[in-house]
Amino acid sequence: MCAKNFWTCTKKQIIKVTKNKFYCLVLMAFGTMVFLSFLTRCSKKINKQHIGIFQYREDTVFISESFDLNGESIFFKNKKLKFLTSSMLRNGIIEGENIQIIASDHKIFDNIILKGHWNSKDVLPEWFLGKNFKNAHQNFEVLKQFVEINASVFLNNILPIAVKHGEECFSGGRNIIIKGKDKKSSGLIFESKHSNLFFSYFRSVQGYNINLENMSLTTRDFIDGKLSDKSAEYFFSGTYYHSQLNPVAKPSLDSIRISNCMISGNISIAVYGAHSDNQTIQEFGSKNKISDLEVKNCHFDNANTPFVFSNMGYKNILIKNNVIKNFSETFLSISESGLNETYYEPLRKNKKTIEITNNIFENTRVVFTANDRALTPCVIKGGYGTLLFTGNTLKNLLPSNPYSDVYTLYYTCAHPGKCTFHNNTVTNVLGKGGSNNPASIIKDRGAQNLNMQENTFMVEKDALIKIGVIKSKNDDLSKIDGNTFLCTFMQIGNQTDFTKKMVFKNNTVRAPFINLSTEIYDIADLLFENNILEFEYFGPSGKNISVSRDGVFFLGRKRLDRIHGSAQGNFIMKGNRISIQKTRGNRFFYIQFPDGVQVGTLQNPDINYNYKNVIVQDNFYLNETQLGISLLDGENHQFDIQIDGQNNSIHVDDATGANHLRPNAKSYQSSVRFKKYKNSEGAPFVLIPGSTQKIIIEKRTAKKFLYFHIII
Repeated sequence: MCAKNFWTCTKKQIIKVTKNKFYCLVLMAFGTMVFLSFLTRCSKKINKQHIGIFQYREDTVFISESFDLNGESIFFKNKKLKFLTSSMLRNGIIEGENIQIIASDHKIFDNIILKGHWNSKDVLPEWFLGKNFKNAHQNFEVLKQFVEINASVFLNNILPIAVKHGEECFSGGRNIIIKGKDKKSSGLIFESKHSNLFFSYFRSVQGYNINLENMSLTTRDFIDGKLSDKSAEYFFSGTYYHSQLNPVAKPSLDSIRISNCMISGNISIAVYGAHSDNQTIQEFGSKNKISDLEVKNCHFDNANTPFVFSNMGYKNILIKNNVIKNFSETFLSISESGLNETYYEPLRKNKKTIEITNNIFENTRVVFTANDRALTPCVIKGGYGTLLFTGNTLKNLLPSNPYSDVYTLYYTCAHPGKCTFHNNTVTNVLGKGGSNNPASIIKDRGAQNLNMQENTFMVEKDALIKIGVIKSKNDDLSKIDGNTFLCTFMQIGNQTDFTKKMVFKNNTVRAPFINLSTEIYDIADLLFENNILEFEYFGPSGKNISVSRDGVFFLGRKRLDRIHGSAQGNFIMKGNRISIQKTRGNRFFYIQFPDGVQVGTLQNPDINYNYKNVIVQDNFYLNETQLGISLLDGENHQFDIQIDGQNNSIHVDDATGANHLRPNAKSYQSSVRFKKYKNSEGAPFVLIPGSTQKIIIEKRTAKKFLYFHIII
């Protein structure tokens, strides 16, 4: 035992070298005379200039000079290490527990390895690097050390980081906490791409909690002016299950918080994916989730898939006050697929609340996508929780590929969740509209409870030019080929149990062209109220898709029936203003429920009304067009319709009682007002015994009499 070891014992510091603890305690009892004796005896093994290098004052250790550890380890606990000017530790290992460092931005570590759980605040890369940040591999090694000891990093500068190859990952530590001085002058440049989403700069079995604040993340490609429409190419953190590449992945995260940051380039900040193949259903249900995701006041540019949580639950997700530019895929993906069937129920129970508020999603160019990509670009993919989407602006989300699609929402909500879409402005969010993926001005992926109010949806002719549907604003819209461009007002995801509820109220929708029906056959309760719908041309589809029919705006199907014993909903359309300047074939069927798969039989007719009340009280502006409406499977019907424009007629039919397999309405009341009426053959009014019906014609231009059809 040398005097150096004795000195460290008397100073109450533990130096991890080979020593006998009992011997140290005995030596301490001898006092000053024994200490001097050991100094003399060990003088050949100690460098006297290091004696007294550490000075103590309560919980602070002062380091006033440079010290070479010669490959040894030092351990500190519950201490503050204060490095004075020009002091430095070299060539060794520092292990610590609850350690803070106080130092200026000069180099204090040279060939030092940090270990333990420090919880240090605002550590500086300069402590390892000095003022030299050119070596990207070295910079990443320093960042890894700080993550390893659970330290929060403070950046004064922009550091490039790199790995040796595309499948290299760091798996130490649990938290990545980095703050910058400001997002323009401090941050990270990603020099290295990873092979795929199964690798990343930081990857571990459980994954990483992340806190990034007031800094930038940028890719080398973006700096060089290279934009990408591919899925993410640079991966910051993650763990994504794969039976061969990453079979141990079991992501479970407490929080990811990104605030006041600038993310530029095709970066995935967090990509996590779980599976049922490598964990029990109990483990999957209790741990497989991210508790909190918060992204606030950030600017994203060309970040195509920054957040992916596949087959994972969530407690709270908040996306607020961000600007997202030039993205080609999905900003937030919480999709699910490929699980053992028994795992879906615990997964969906873990999906709680998402809020997407006051963001701007805007592209300045048309996105190019490969033929095998059917989804691009969209704000959110996945669901089964409760979504609040409010105050957002979506603009120019346009792909060039007819096989790709654009979803305003690609979201599925299940009971007890709901989707609320309020006060958003959506301009030119439209797919190329091929037969595989028709374009849609509004698209819902299947929310069971969908509430859309106070929104503006608009498609400009410029958008149709950009995606190649027309060549100029003066093109004849009737010449658009329905075989190559299909576009509907709204696509509504299906609920096969006839439980879907929908409110569409006080919205404005304007577009130059639509030619495909909006299918509403599965909606159990609908309120469509006080909306403005303006379309320049309503044309033919060119081909039948499913049971879609040309010239039909809202299309229902009679294959679904309300579950016996469940409460009746209402089908209400009132206060809407629908304007269509021109139609193909001079016919516009507003609501049509043709016969489909029948529910009842002749021996056992259906006696179960789908709707309690069917109410249509709308104002139409049409020219030389016949308005068509069919009666729904409802107990009570009330129609109050006004038709403005030149020389119109109306056709009302009753398909609900076909073959007496469904019940006819108990009551029917109608009032139709024409500004200019022109009767045409095959356009009868429905007359139902016991009903009250009124026809008001301000001006009649027809020479023929009105035709009526009596329902018995």
